Amino acid sequence: MRSSGTLRKTRGNLLAGVAAALAWVILTSCGDVYRPVANPVLKPGGDPTATRVALVLSNNAGAPGVGTAVDVSGDTNVGNFPIGRGPVHAAFVTGTTQALAANKNDDTVSILLPLNQASPVSTVTLPAGSAPVYLASTEPGFMYVANSGTNAVGVIAIVLSTQQTSIPVGRTPVALVETPDSTVLYCVNQGDGTVTVIAPSQFAAIATIPVGASPVAAAINSDGKTLYVANQGSGTVSVINVASNSVTATVPVGPSPKFMIFDPHLRRLYVANTGSNTITVFNADTSLTLLANVTVGAGPTSIAPLLDGTRVYVANAGCADAVNLTGCSGNTVSVVDAVSLAVRKTIAVGSTPISLAADSGSTKVVVANRDSNTISNIHTSDDTVVASFASGASQPVWVTISQ
Repeated sequence: MRSSGTLRKTRGNLLAGVAAALAWVILTSCGDVYRPVANPVLKPGGDPTATRVALVLSNNAGAPGVGTAVDVSGDTNVGNFPIGRGPVHAAFVTGTTQALAANKNDDTVSILLPLNQASPVSTVTLPAGSAPVYLASTEPGFMYVANSGTNAVGVIAIVLSTQQTSIPVGRTPVALVETPDSTVLYCVNQGDGTVTVIAPSQFAAIATIPVGASPVAAAINSDGKTLYVANQGSGTVSVINVASNSVTATVPVGPSPKFMIFDPHLRRLYVANTGSNTITVFNADTSLTLLANVTVGAGPTSIAPLLDGTRVYVANAGCADAVNLTGCSGNTVSVVDAVSLAVRKTIAVGSTPISLAADSGSTKVVVANRDSNTISNIHTSDDTVVASFASGASQPVWVTISQ
Protein backbone atom coordinates (compact mmCIF):
# COMPACT_ATOMS: atom_id res chain seq x y z
CA MET A 1 0.00 0.00 0.00
CA ARG A 2 1.33 3.45 -0.87
CA SER A 3 2.23 5.86 1.92
CA SER A 4 0.15 8.99 2.47
CA GLY A 5 3.12 11.04 1.26
CA THR A 6 3.20 9.11 -2.01
CA LEU A 7 -0.55 9.51 -2.39
CA ARG A 8 -0.34 13.24 -1.81
CA LYS A 9 2.48 13.42 -4.34
CA THR A 10 0.36 11.51 -6.85
CA ARG A 11 -2.51 13.95 -6.56
CA GLY A 12 -0.07 16.85 -6.63
CA ASN A 13 1.42 15.55 -9.85
CA LEU A 14 -2.02 15.21 -11.38
CA LEU A 15 -2.99 18.70 -10.34
CA ALA A 16 0.26 20.02 -11.78
CA GLY A 17 -0.42 18.20 -15.04
CA VAL A 18 -3.94 19.57 -15.23
CA ALA A 19 -2.70 23.11 -14.54
CA ALA A 20 0.01 22.78 -17.19
CA ALA A 21 -2.47 21.50 -19.76
CA LEU A 22 -4.87 24.33 -19.01
CA ALA A 23 -2.06 26.88 -19.29
CA TRP A 24 -1.10 25.38 -22.66
CA VAL A 25 -4.66 25.74 -23.91
CA ILE A 26 -4.75 29.38 -22.83
CA LEU A 27 -1.34 30.22 -24.33
CA THR A 28 -1.98 28.50 -27.64
CA SER A 29 -5.26 30.34 -27.98
CA CYS A 30 -3.45 33.70 -27.89
CA GLY A 31 -1.54 35.42 -30.70
CA ASP A 32 -2.03 37.51 -33.81
CA VAL A 33 -3.73 34.85 -35.91
CA TYR A 34 -7.46 35.29 -36.30
CA ARG A 35 -9.41 32.29 -35.08
CA PRO A 36 -13.09 32.22 -35.93
CA VAL A 37 -15.41 31.27 -33.09
CA ALA A 38 -18.53 29.23 -33.80
CA ASN A 39 -21.45 29.91 -31.49
CA PRO A 40 -24.72 27.98 -31.47
CA VAL A 41 -27.75 29.81 -32.88
CA LEU A 42 -30.63 29.37 -30.47
CA LYS A 43 -34.17 29.73 -31.70
CA PRO A 44 -36.35 32.30 -29.93
CA GLY A 45 -39.26 31.35 -27.72
CA GLY A 46 -40.04 30.23 -24.20
CA ASP A 47 -39.20 32.16 -21.07
CA PRO A 48 -36.92 35.20 -21.21
CA THR A 49 -34.65 33.60 -18.58
CA ALA A 50 -30.98 32.71 -18.73
CA THR A 51 -30.17 29.81 -21.02
CA ARG A 52 -30.03 26.50 -19.23
CA VAL A 53 -29.23 23.38 -21.17
CA ALA A 54 -30.57 19.88 -20.61
CA LEU A 55 -28.57 16.92 -21.82
CA VAL A 56 -30.62 13.85 -22.74
CA LEU A 57 -28.80 10.56 -23.35
CA SER A 58 -30.25 8.06 -25.80
CA ASN A 59 -29.18 4.41 -25.81
CA ASN A 60 -29.97 4.02 -29.54
CA ALA A 61 -30.73 0.29 -29.30
CA GLY A 62 -27.12 -0.74 -28.86
CA ALA A 63 -25.68 1.43 -31.64
CA PRO A 64 -23.43 4.40 -30.75
CA GLY A 65 -25.42 6.61 -28.40
CA VAL A 66 -26.51 10.21 -28.86
CA GLY A 67 -26.59 13.18 -26.51
CA THR A 68 -29.38 15.63 -27.28
CA ALA A 69 -28.96 19.23 -26.08
CA VAL A 70 -32.20 21.01 -25.17
CA ASP A 71 -32.42 24.75 -24.62
CA VAL A 72 -34.68 24.58 -21.57
CA SER A 73 -35.72 28.24 -21.70
CA GLY A 74 -36.48 28.19 -25.42
CA ASP A 75 -38.04 24.70 -25.56
CA THR A 76 -35.88 23.77 -28.53
CA ASN A 77 -33.54 20.99 -29.59
CA VAL A 78 -30.15 22.71 -29.93
CA GLY A 79 -28.38 19.75 -31.48
CA ASN A 80 -27.31 16.11 -31.24
CA PHE A 81 -23.86 14.83 -30.31
CA PRO A 82 -22.39 11.39 -31.05
CA ILE A 83 -21.23 9.61 -27.91
CA GLY A 84 -20.32 6.03 -26.97
CA ARG A 85 -22.43 2.88 -26.87
CA GLY A 86 -24.81 2.25 -24.01
CA PRO A 87 -24.85 5.69 -22.35
CA VAL A 88 -26.53 5.47 -18.94
CA HIS A 89 -25.61 8.55 -16.92
CA ALA A 90 -24.32 12.11 -17.36
CA ALA A 91 -23.23 14.97 -15.13
CA PHE A 92 -22.27 18.59 -15.69
CA VAL A 93 -18.92 19.86 -14.50
CA THR A 94 -19.45 22.07 -11.45
CA GLY A 95 -20.38 25.61 -12.42
CA THR A 96 -20.17 25.02 -16.19
CA THR A 97 -22.18 23.83 -19.19
CA GLN A 98 -19.57 21.17 -19.98
CA ALA A 99 -20.87 17.63 -19.46
CA LEU A 100 -19.58 14.09 -19.28
CA ALA A 101 -21.50 10.95 -20.28
CA ALA A 102 -20.77 7.42 -19.07
CA ASN A 103 -21.00 4.88 -21.91
CA LYS A 104 -21.34 1.47 -20.29
CA ASN A 105 -21.16 -0.74 -23.39
CA ASP A 106 -17.85 0.47 -24.84
CA ASP A 107 -15.96 1.46 -21.69
CA THR A 108 -15.72 5.15 -22.49
CA VAL A 109 -16.71 8.54 -21.13
CA SER A 110 -17.65 11.34 -23.54
CA ILE A 111 -16.83 14.99 -22.79
CA LEU A 112 -18.95 17.57 -24.61
CA LEU A 113 -20.25 21.13 -24.64
CA PRO A 114 -23.99 20.72 -25.31
CA LEU A 115 -24.52 24.41 -26.18
CA ASN A 116 -21.76 24.46 -28.79
CA GLN A 117 -22.37 22.21 -31.79
CA ALA A 118 -19.02 23.26 -33.25
CA SER A 119 -17.14 21.84 -30.29
CA PRO A 120 -15.80 18.30 -30.86
CA VAL A 121 -16.70 15.50 -28.46
CA SER A 122 -13.68 14.16 -26.56
CA THR A 123 -13.51 10.50 -25.59
CA VAL A 124 -11.94 9.10 -22.44
CA THR A 125 -11.02 5.46 -23.01
CA LEU A 126 -11.25 3.34 -19.87
CA PRO A 127 -9.71 -0.09 -19.26
CA ALA A 128 -11.52 -2.96 -20.98
CA GLY A 129 -14.46 -4.25 -18.94
CA SER A 130 -14.86 -1.05 -16.92
CA ALA A 131 -18.62 -0.73 -17.66
CA PRO A 132 -18.94 2.88 -16.38
CA VAL A 133 -22.39 3.64 -14.95
CA TYR A 134 -22.25 6.84 -12.88
CA LEU A 135 -20.45 10.20 -12.77
CA ALA A 136 -20.16 12.73 -9.95
CA SER A 137 -17.93 15.52 -8.65
CA THR A 138 -18.06 18.83 -6.83
CA GLU A 139 -14.57 19.71 -8.11
CA PRO A 140 -14.07 21.69 -11.34
CA GLY A 141 -10.93 19.83 -12.42
CA PHE A 142 -11.84 16.20 -11.83
CA MET A 143 -14.79 13.91 -12.49
CA TYR A 144 -15.20 10.55 -10.79
CA VAL A 145 -16.68 7.55 -12.59
CA ALA A 146 -18.10 4.37 -11.05
CA ASN A 147 -16.74 1.49 -13.12
CA SER A 148 -19.15 -1.32 -12.27
CA GLY A 149 -17.26 -3.98 -14.22
CA THR A 150 -13.86 -3.52 -12.56
CA ASN A 151 -15.04 -2.62 -9.04
CA ALA A 152 -13.22 0.68 -9.14
CA VAL A 153 -13.73 4.43 -9.21
CA GLY A 154 -11.85 6.16 -11.99
CA VAL A 155 -10.44 9.67 -11.65
CA ILE A 156 -10.84 11.67 -14.85
CA ALA A 157 -8.72 14.79 -15.34
CA ILE A 158 -11.20 16.76 -17.44
CA VAL A 159 -8.80 19.08 -19.29
CA LEU A 160 -6.58 16.10 -20.18
CA SER A 161 -9.53 13.89 -21.24
CA THR A 162 -7.96 10.87 -19.56
CA GLN A 163 -8.56 8.58 -16.61
CA GLN A 164 -5.51 9.38 -14.52
CA THR A 165 -5.85 6.75 -11.81
CA SER A 166 -8.25 4.14 -10.44
CA ILE A 167 -9.37 3.50 -6.86
CA PRO A 168 -10.46 -0.03 -5.80
CA VAL A 169 -13.88 -0.11 -4.10
CA GLY A 170 -16.53 -2.72 -3.28
CA ARG A 171 -18.37 -5.02 -5.68
CA THR A 172 -20.44 -3.46 -8.46
CA PRO A 173 -20.23 0.27 -7.71
CA VAL A 174 -23.36 2.01 -9.03
CA ALA A 175 -23.54 5.52 -7.54
CA LEU A 176 -21.27 8.30 -6.29
CA VAL A 177 -21.73 11.36 -4.06
CA GLU A 178 -19.10 13.94 -3.13
CA THR A 179 -19.48 16.30 -0.19
CA PRO A 180 -20.10 19.98 -1.05
CA ASP A 181 -16.62 20.90 0.21
CA SER A 182 -15.00 18.14 -1.92
CA THR A 183 -13.31 16.51 1.09
CA VAL A 184 -15.04 13.11 0.92
CA LEU A 185 -16.31 10.98 -1.97
CA TYR A 186 -18.74 8.13 -1.30
CA CYS A 187 -19.17 5.14 -3.59
CA VAL A 188 -22.28 2.92 -3.32
CA ASN A 189 -21.48 -0.73 -3.99
CA GLN A 190 -24.60 -2.68 -4.92
CA GLY A 191 -22.88 -6.06 -5.11
CA ASP A 192 -21.74 -6.31 -1.49
CA GLY A 193 -24.03 -3.89 0.35
CA THR A 194 -21.34 -1.39 1.28
CA VAL A 195 -20.30 2.22 0.82
CA THR A 196 -16.63 2.96 0.16
CA VAL A 197 -15.28 6.19 1.68
CA ILE A 198 -12.70 7.89 -0.55
CA ALA A 199 -10.38 10.78 0.31
CA PRO A 200 -10.14 12.85 -2.90
CA SER A 201 -7.02 14.57 -1.55
CA GLN A 202 -5.26 11.19 -1.67
CA PHE A 203 -7.18 9.42 -4.44
CA ALA A 204 -7.53 6.52 -2.01
CA ALA A 205 -10.21 4.56 -0.14
CA ILE A 206 -10.02 5.14 3.60
CA ALA A 207 -13.01 3.21 5.00
CA THR A 208 -15.86 0.83 4.17
CA ILE A 209 -19.35 1.21 5.63
CA PRO A 210 -21.82 -1.75 5.63
CA VAL A 211 -25.37 -0.66 4.72
CA GLY A 212 -28.51 -2.54 3.62
CA ALA A 213 -29.07 -5.09 0.87
CA SER A 214 -28.46 -4.02 -2.72
CA PRO A 215 -27.88 -0.27 -2.25
CA VAL A 216 -28.57 1.60 -5.49
CA ALA A 217 -28.71 5.34 -4.83
CA ALA A 218 -27.40 8.02 -2.50
CA ALA A 219 -27.90 11.69 -1.67
CA ILE A 220 -26.19 14.09 0.68
CA ASN A 221 -27.64 16.77 2.91
CA SER A 222 -26.75 20.24 1.67
CA ASP A 223 -24.95 20.93 4.95
CA GLY A 224 -22.53 18.12 4.04
CA LYS A 225 -22.98 16.38 7.40
CA THR A 226 -25.26 13.46 6.51
CA LEU A 227 -25.31 10.92 3.69
CA TYR A 228 -28.40 8.89 2.78
CA VAL A 229 -28.25 5.53 0.97
CA ALA A 230 -31.28 3.78 -0.56
CA ASN A 231 -31.15 0.00 -0.09
CA GLN A 232 -33.30 -1.56 -2.80
CA GLY A 233 -33.07 -5.09 -1.45
CA SER A 234 -34.11 -4.25 2.10
CA GLY A 235 -36.51 -1.36 1.47
CA THR A 236 -34.62 1.00 3.76
CA VAL A 237 -32.51 4.14 3.85
CA SER A 238 -29.22 4.09 5.74
CA VAL A 239 -28.34 7.38 7.45
CA ILE A 240 -24.56 7.95 7.62
CA ASN A 241 -22.77 10.53 9.75
CA VAL A 242 -20.09 12.06 7.53
CA ALA A 243 -17.83 13.04 10.44
CA SER A 244 -17.61 9.49 11.83
CA ASN A 245 -18.42 7.55 8.63
CA SER A 246 -20.85 5.38 10.57
CA VAL A 247 -24.51 4.41 10.15
CA THR A 248 -26.58 6.26 12.75
CA ALA A 249 -30.03 5.04 11.67
CA THR A 250 -31.77 2.66 9.28
CA VAL A 251 -35.19 3.93 8.25
CA PRO A 252 -37.88 1.90 6.41
CA VAL A 253 -39.33 3.19 3.14
CA GLY A 254 -41.43 1.46 0.46
CA PRO A 255 -40.50 -1.72 -1.42
CA SER A 256 -37.71 -1.49 -4.01
CA PRO A 257 -36.52 2.10 -3.53
CA LYS A 258 -34.83 3.05 -6.79
CA PHE A 259 -34.09 6.78 -6.71
CA MET A 260 -33.60 9.48 -4.09
CA ILE A 261 -32.92 13.21 -4.05
CA PHE A 262 -32.33 15.85 -1.39
CA ASP A 263 -34.30 19.10 -1.59
CA PRO A 264 -32.07 21.92 -0.24
CA HIS A 265 -34.90 24.47 -0.12
CA LEU A 266 -37.26 22.53 2.15
CA ARG A 267 -34.48 20.31 3.54
CA ARG A 268 -36.32 17.16 2.64
CA LEU A 269 -35.36 13.74 1.33
CA TYR A 270 -37.54 12.17 -1.37
CA VAL A 271 -37.37 8.45 -2.17
CA ALA A 272 -39.04 6.74 -5.17
CA ASN A 273 -40.37 3.28 -4.31
CA THR A 274 -40.99 1.36 -7.54
CA GLY A 275 -42.38 -1.65 -5.69
CA SER A 276 -45.33 0.21 -4.12
CA ASN A 277 -45.93 3.08 -6.58
CA THR A 278 -45.16 5.60 -3.85
CA ILE A 279 -42.67 8.24 -2.86
CA THR A 280 -41.53 8.56 0.74
CA VAL A 281 -41.02 12.10 2.01
CA PHE A 282 -38.80 12.88 5.02
CA ASN A 283 -38.01 16.05 6.88
CA ALA A 284 -34.20 15.93 6.91
CA ASP A 285 -33.50 19.15 8.78
CA THR A 286 -31.89 17.32 11.71
CA SER A 287 -32.74 13.61 11.67
CA LEU A 288 -35.04 11.81 9.22
CA THR A 289 -38.67 12.35 10.21
CA LEU A 290 -41.36 10.74 8.08
CA LEU A 291 -43.78 13.29 6.60
CA ALA A 292 -45.76 11.12 4.18
CA ASN A 293 -45.90 8.18 1.84
CA VAL A 294 -47.53 9.58 -1.29
CA THR A 295 -49.18 7.29 -3.84
CA VAL A 296 -48.23 8.37 -7.35
CA GLY A 297 -48.38 6.63 -10.73
CA ALA A 298 -47.14 3.18 -11.65
CA GLY A 299 -43.43 2.52 -11.21
CA PRO A 300 -41.93 5.84 -10.07
CA THR A 301 -38.30 6.00 -11.22
CA SER A 302 -37.21 9.63 -10.87
CA ILE A 303 -38.05 12.68 -8.72
CA ALA A 304 -37.44 16.40 -9.28
CA PRO A 305 -38.37 18.91 -6.55
CA LEU A 306 -38.61 22.54 -7.63
CA LEU A 307 -36.05 24.74 -5.91
CA ASP A 308 -38.78 27.29 -5.11
CA GLY A 309 -40.26 24.73 -2.72
CA THR A 310 -43.73 24.56 -4.27
CA ARG A 311 -43.96 21.19 -6.03
CA VAL A 312 -42.32 17.84 -6.65
CA TYR A 313 -42.44 16.03 -10.02
CA VAL A 314 -42.36 12.24 -10.27
CA ALA A 315 -41.74 10.21 -13.44
CA ASN A 316 -43.99 7.14 -13.53
CA ALA A 317 -42.38 4.61 -15.86
CA GLY A 318 -45.26 2.20 -15.39
CA CYS A 319 -43.76 -0.96 -13.89
CA ALA A 320 -43.38 -2.08 -10.29
CA ASP A 321 -40.30 -4.10 -11.27
CA ALA A 322 -37.30 -1.80 -10.74
CA VAL A 323 -35.08 -3.87 -13.02
CA ASN A 324 -37.14 -4.76 -16.09
CA LEU A 325 -39.27 -1.86 -17.32
CA THR A 326 -39.97 -3.33 -20.77
CA GLY A 327 -43.61 -3.23 -21.84
CA CYS A 328 -44.84 -1.14 -18.92
CA SER A 329 -47.52 1.50 -19.26
CA GLY A 330 -47.34 4.42 -16.88
CA ASN A 331 -46.58 7.29 -19.19
CA THR A 332 -47.32 10.05 -16.69
CA VAL A 333 -45.69 12.60 -14.43
CA SER A 334 -47.28 13.16 -11.01
CA VAL A 335 -47.21 16.70 -9.64
CA VAL A 336 -47.09 16.62 -5.83
CA ASP A 337 -47.92 19.74 -3.83
CA ALA A 338 -45.03 20.37 -1.44
CA VAL A 339 -47.33 21.78 1.26
CA SER A 340 -50.19 19.28 1.32
CA LEU A 341 -48.06 16.39 -0.03
CA ALA A 342 -50.99 15.37 -2.23
CA VAL A 343 -50.96 14.77 -5.98
CA ARG A 344 -52.43 17.92 -7.50
CA LYS A 345 -52.14 16.89 -11.16
CA THR A 346 -51.18 13.97 -13.38
CA ILE A 347 -49.58 14.93 -16.70
CA ALA A 348 -49.58 12.62 -19.71
CA VAL A 349 -46.18 12.46 -21.38
CA GLY A 350 -44.50 9.93 -23.69
CA SER A 351 -44.15 6.20 -23.19
CA THR A 352 -42.08 5.04 -20.20
CA PRO A 353 -40.83 8.32 -18.74
CA ILE A 354 -37.72 6.99 -17.06
CA SER A 355 -35.88 10.16 -16.05
CA LEU A 356 -36.69 13.81 -15.41
CA ALA A 357 -35.02 16.95 -14.09
CA ALA A 358 -36.08 20.45 -13.06
CA ASP A 359 -34.21 23.62 -13.97
CA SER A 360 -32.80 25.85 -11.24
CA GLY A 361 -35.27 28.59 -12.07
CA SER A 362 -38.22 26.30 -11.22
CA THR A 363 -39.79 27.10 -14.59
CA LYS A 364 -39.37 23.85 -16.56
CA VAL A 365 -39.18 20.10 -16.07
CA VAL A 366 -37.58 18.00 -18.83
CA VAL A 367 -38.66 14.36 -19.22
CA ALA A 368 -36.95 11.53 -21.12
CA ASN A 369 -39.56 9.10 -22.48
CA ARG A 370 -37.66 5.91 -23.26
CA ASP A 371 -40.14 3.86 -25.28
CA SER A 372 -41.65 6.64 -27.39
CA ASN A 373 -38.22 8.12 -28.20
CA THR A 374 -39.39 11.57 -27.16
CA ILE A 375 -38.51 14.42 -24.82
CA SER A 376 -41.24 16.38 -23.02
CA ASN A 377 -40.85 19.91 -21.66
CA ILE A 378 -43.28 20.76 -18.86
CA HIS A 379 -43.99 24.41 -18.07
CA THR A 380 -44.39 24.69 -14.29
CA SER A 381 -46.53 27.84 -14.40
CA ASP A 382 -49.53 25.74 -15.42
CA ASP A 383 -48.09 22.19 -15.38
CA THR A 384 -48.65 21.51 -19.05
CA VAL A 385 -46.41 20.01 -21.71
CA VAL A 386 -45.34 23.00 -23.82
CA ALA A 387 -43.03 21.07 -26.12
CA SER A 388 -42.60 17.46 -27.15
CA PHE A 389 -40.03 16.48 -29.72
CA ALA A 390 -38.09 13.48 -30.92
CA SER A 391 -34.90 12.64 -29.10
CA GLY A 392 -31.65 12.46 -31.05
CA ALA A 393 -31.91 8.67 -31.21
CA SER A 394 -34.06 5.87 -29.84
CA GLN A 395 -34.43 5.03 -26.16
CA PRO A 396 -33.65 8.20 -24.21
CA VAL A 397 -32.65 7.00 -20.74
CA TRP A 398 -31.26 9.92 -18.73
CA VAL A 399 -31.68 13.68 -18.46
CA THR A 400 -29.71 16.25 -16.48
CA ILE A 401 -29.80 20.06 -16.53
CA SER A 402 -26.99 22.56 -16.07
CA GLN A 403 -27.57 24.73 -13.02
